[in-house]
Amino acid sequence: MILLDDAQSTAAKPSSRHYESPLHYWRILSTGDNSLDLSATQTCLAQIATALDRGEFVVAALSHPYGH
Repeated sequence: MILLDDAQSTAAKPSSRHYESPLHYWRILSTGDNSLDLSATQTCLAQIATALDRGEFVVAALSHPYGH
């Protein structure tokens, strides 16, 4: 289960998202080594592109350090 919580969600206007039984999920944790982190990011994005090519839907939640 994946819950993307929206702080502005209300009972009258719900905007949080709840996903059950995802086919896959990806997660990259920073190692502090830019080369390893770049390689992990490139691998992750390639796998996401493959999922999209198969017609699967992808929900992305990226943390701020991703832009680093």
